[in-house]
Amino acid sequence: MSRRTSPTSRSNPGPVKLFVSYSHENSAWFGKLRPLLKFRNPDTNVAHVWHDQKLEAGHRWQNEIQAALKQMDVFVCLVSYEFLASDYIMNVELQEALRREKKDEVAIVPILLYPVNLV
Repeated sequence: MSRRTSPTSRSNPGPVKLFVSYSHENSAWFGKLRPLLKFRNPDTNVAHVWHDQKLEAGHRWQNEIQAALKQMDVFVCLVSYEFLASDYIMNVELQEALRREKKDEVAIVPILLYPVNLV
């Protein structure tokens, strides 16, 4: 994989791949964010947004999540107490994002849903 400092300087052509991570308890917040991730001109192919609502019943969801984590350019996380309390988010999704961020392969964009005491 090529090293890059930002999704815009990547050598991989095509849309930027966003992975959105959030707790299911915060689905309403994601519902508010989702329309903002759609770009005005779909012909520009600016971004591809992956989120777990794309999973269909019967699919091997862990495999799909792992594939999306490996392909992402940007990890968007909706931070809340529920997000921080999720073992899967903290041990799988966030760990992969942090691992890839250290190698300059992905940018992490945290969005605080409400004030969270991180200390």
